[in-house]
Amino acid sequence: MVMDKNVNDIIISASVTQIPPSLLTQLKPGGKLVLALGLAVMKQELLLVKKDKKNKLSIDSIFYVQFLPLLNNTLYAPVEAVN
Repeated sequence: MVMDKNVNDIIISASVTQIPPSLLTQLKPGGKLVLALGLAVMKQELLLVKKDKKNKLSIDSIFYVQFLPLLNNTLYAPVEAVN
């Protein structure tokens, strides 16, 4: 399946320590990116990143969350969390 490189909306369902530049590049003008930003051992900030029609980015904090981290494109679950 071939996917369009540019997308309207993206959600990352794991925490990240920085906003991935590659996803910002793939976001179409008028698009939105939702992600949990922060370290895995602490609360993270759920952010809404918007790209306007002129490719200008704005970032709004929604609230604090606790997501599992995304490591090397693999979701990591601590052993005690699965038992």
